[in-house]
Amino acid sequence: MHAQDLNDEAKQPLHFLDLDTLCAGKVEFVKMNITLDYVKKMTEDLWDGLGDGELLSWSPAAVACATAAFLMVPVTVALLKKCKQGTPALDKHAELLSSVHFYSGSPPDANNNKRCIELLSKFPELVNQPLTKDHYTSHGYTPFLRACWNNNFELIKFMLSAGADIRLTNSDGETALYLVAYRVSKSQTWDPKALNLLWNAGCSVDDVNVHNNSMLHLAAKAGHATLTRWLLLHGAEPKVMNEAGYTPYKLALKKGSTAHKLVAALLDHRATTNEDRKVVVRSDGVYLERGVSSLL
Repeated sequence: MHAQDLNDEAKQPLHFLDLDTLCAGKVEFVKMNITLDYVKKMTEDLWDGLGDGELLSWSPAAVACATAAFLMVPVTVALLKKCKQGTPALDKHAELLSSVHFYSGSPPDANNNKRCIELLSKFPELVNQPLTKDHYTSHGYTPFLRACWNNNFELIKFMLSAGADIRLTNSDGETALYLVAYRVSKSQTWDPKALNLLWNAGCSVDDVNVHNNSMLHLAAKAGHATLTRWLLLHGAEPKVMNEAGYTPYKLALKKGSTAHKLVAALLDHRATTNEDRKVVVRSDGVYLERGVSSLL
């Protein structure tokens, strides 16, 4: 924007320059309900003692930059004083919470798991605390939900014993079991240990997110027949429709690959039969169903 254009907007609300844009040499402003004329007058008063009271000939951009720089001095001093004073107790708590989130949010690793468990053993109340109180800023993730997102069986198991709340969700409405199911749907290997653990802890296979996608939608979208079987064997409802109007069956058909067609066949079979299903557990911990079609 040219100087004349800025002068033409002298009566418009001014946007003060922030520190980052000042340093970058950009003329972008933080909104404030102040006009350029008011800033000119204020700047004149402030600088009159320096022997320069004729600022009306300055361009609005120059006035804004000079004023912003002048006003940054007391603001910076105040911030430095506040940082120096600090709040040790809160800082320590934030540091501990940040560490727990880091370890639980990292890919499963023996050393990270050990450090996380050591911290939670001393401060178990951290297991259900997001990084910030703002649910949407932190996306609602607690250390427990982060461990579930990573399908970290060791941490999930420990956190459940430390008081992890299986009812909590992230900002997308996704529960602990939902997050594990998502991670399993993306994996090339089948590892149901965390799924079994959370199901035994009372998690529901029918939880949906804010878009009404169920865990069967996740399996259908990924073309993951084994996860589809697991969810159906544990009683998941196959007829749930998401906000886009798709059931898991229709979503699998839409994808169309051989893997997706197998998932669709499994879903169609369950949706059209009234057979009584009974889940049994094999000695190696694998869940099976007694007396069902070979499809399952």
